[in-house]
Amino acid sequence: ARLGRRLIVQLDEPVIGAVLGGTLPTFSGLHRYPVPDRGVVTSSWRQIVSAVHAVEGVDGVWIHSWQLDQRRRHPCPGYRPHR
Repeated sequence: ARLGRRLIVQLDEPVIGAVLGGTLPTFSGLHRYPVPDRGVVTSSWRQIVSAVHAVEGVDGVWIHSWQLDQRRRHPCPGYRPHR
């Protein structure tokens, strides 16, 4: 690895629970943003994960959201554990 160590990259998605649950308020607070298609969200994450995995020395990618579970990190699509 370029830095002498293997890397794990963490993608922070602090409000993804609200986004996917349809509870994310608009700026005014009068409305909620529409729920995005989960396939689009998953596809976007896969593209990001693929690009990150193309970087030499990266061993894993995590999506982290304290909203989903404050004690855990969730592997995202395409996660590969340390070999």
